[in-house]
Amino acid sequence: MKALDRLLMRLVQGFALIAACAMLVMMGQVTLDVLLRWLANHPIDGTLELVANYYMVALIFLPLGLLTYTRDHITVELFTRHMGERPLAVLDLLGNVVALIYVGVLIWMGTLEAWDMTLIGETWTAGVGEIVVWPARWLVPAGGLLMAALFLLHAVDDLIMLVAGQRSLEPINPFSAWDQDDTVA
Repeated sequence: MKALDRLLMRLVQGFALIAACAMLVMMGQVTLDVLLRWLANHPIDGTLELVANYYMVALIFLPLGLLTYTRDHITVELFTRHMGERPLAVLDLLGNVVALIYVGVLIWMGTLEAWDMTLIGETWTAGVGEIVVWPARWLVPAGGLLMAALFLLHAVDDLIMLVAGQRSLEPINPFSAWDQDDTVA
């Protein structure tokens, strides 16, 4: 279980790094586009299409695993803050199962859409040419698959908490592990 957790943590780190790079490249391209538009009256062709189809999709769907890994999704503790570990594990297990169903639908629909767009070679017209956009469609199921794997791992951890009375996974910050040895789990 810890080996799977470590593997998923590495994937979370990789996806988050790709999303961060997409954000930096997007910021640079948009800034350069605005400067060239105002200073030289010559914007960069395809900036809007790249932002909408690649950068923003990467920024939205790739970090979903990070939120799931760290269990940083929105929670309301108004009625649960005084509950014990086991009753909380029951609620967490239920939440993880519902989330798995929802993410499963997201993966299924995202994969169907990505497959269809791949088959037709989806492009968008941008300025003087065409921009191939179908590869970005695969970011949705990729981010969803990582998220689903993490929900499943958390559901198993909640089940272990219910049966054994203790968690098998220790919550850690996936980015603190970059500074540590691989043997630390």
